[in-house]
Amino acid sequence: DQARPLTDERGAGGVRHFFWACDNATLVYAVDSDGNETWRLFAVDVTGETPPRQLTPSGATAELLGMSDADPSAILVSLT
Repeated sequence: DQARPLTDERGAGGVRHFFWACDNATLVYAVDSDGNETWRLFAVDVTGETPPRQLTPSGATAELLGMSDADPSAILVSLT
């Protein structure tokens, strides 16, 4: 009864990859909206109080490389 969606992604494959950020309050996820393997990263607060925000630019493929407990608000991303 408490389950609820955090995104409304309707791209080519929807959300296919997701990761919990080290703050345990943010879900980071990858979307390929055009079906061309150009992944963009988004983040959403699990409270649902704010809409998802795009973390990486359109037109570049993003890959999450790492996260650190030392700085829970940061992620390391590769763009190609």
